[in-house]
Amino acid sequence: MGACALAYLGRRERAEAWAARAAVIDPDDCYMRYDIGCVYALLGRLDLALDHLEAVLAKTTASARWYQQWMQQDTDLDPLRSHPRFQAMMAPADSAISDRPPAESADTAGWTRR
Repeated sequence: MGACALAYLGRRERAEAWAARAAVIDPDDCYMRYDIGCVYALLGRLDLALDHLEAVLAKTTASARWYQQWMQQDTDLDPLRSHPRFQAMMAPADSAISDRPPAESADTAGWTRR
């Protein structure tokens, strides 16, 4: 999304205008809403970023876990990590990930734990 590039380039006003325009054009596009959340996080507009990210998780119940896992490592969201709303949003993913055994990969298939 071009608004992210603009945010990285320090073009704050233009980045925010592009993000707002994208939200109006297709407010139900979860990929777009996620990217808009990233833009607002990069711009320091944390509450707006969280509004968009929470909307993504609310609309994508089937893939919410995937989004949460992605959010854990997306560096665009680093400004949000200490925010209580972000931590509450991530809590279900953290517990789901820690409760399941490590995935077996082709590299570890057949290995036994010692």
